[in-house]
Amino acid sequence: MKEIISKKVKVVYDSDLENFLDKVGVLNEILEGQKKCKFTKKIITLENIYSIFKEGGDIKVVSDDPQAIKQFLELLNNKKKYAR
Repeated sequence: MKEIISKKVKVVYDSDLENFLDKVGVLNEILEGQKKCKFTKKIITLENIYSIFKEGGDIKVVSDDPQAIKQFLELLNNKKKYAR
């Protein structure tokens, strides 16, 4: 029998993005060009943000660069392995 694992995915619509980023405290850093992608170190903008997550109490962001997305998905898969 296959084990079914479900997890809620939180989604933020484009129209709510700035409000969400402000609530988590990173909007000003992004608008000022100070927030960088955790994986590529590229500067994050409202146009290139792919994902946002919490790591050790810090808010991390991921750019839409394919290499960053790949590394982010690998990180999620690794966390999933250890959560079982």
